[in-house]
Amino acid sequence: SLAERVKRQDLRENGYLHPNEDNIIRNIIFLPIPNNHLAMKYLQFFAILATAIKINAVDRPDFTSSTARVKQHRFGPTGQLVEGEEDLRKVIVSWDHAPGAESYEICHNCDNIDEATGEETGDLGTILPIPAGQECGARPCMIMPDAPIGYNKFHLRVMVGGEWSVWSVHQNFNVDEVGMVMHEEL
Repeated sequence: SLAERVKRQDLRENGYLHPNEDNIIRNIIFLPIPNNHLAMKYLQFFAILATAIKINAVDRPDFTSSTARVKQHRFGPTGQLVEGEEDLRKVIVSWDHAPGAESYEICHNCDNIDEATGEETGDLGTILPIPAGQECGARPCMIMPDAPIGYNKFHLRVMVGGEWSVWSVHQNFNVDEVGMVMHEEL
């Protein structure tokens, strides 16, 4: 038809169709390539769509409100020290809820996380899964027995809608004396 010939000619002139492809193009269904005005509308639509997809991505969790508590290994109703573990410590790290969280992960002593972006840059340290319902004092938390004495570095990520966020900015907690500890920048 005349309309198809005009479309093919327009495709050829704009570099979208090789001159020898007339026979091939007759055998396939193709969408018309929009003129320049419509092309700009398509580009605007896809730019908005790409932005919306980025907005819907899982936000990087805010781990800066996290706190930690260092405790000795105790057991039983009277809280007796566990024999032979008097020098060991456990650390309990808690943070604010992430909206829509299905679960969390803590990366312990991970050095291969880009602090600016939260992206992994190599092999990670120990990853500890934290179910969304695990709480201490109405906040999500992680309890780590046998925590190494000294500075421990933690990153957090959250799963929302089946997708993991990037890792949070790290928090350093000095696991030594029993009691509350705050993040210390090293």
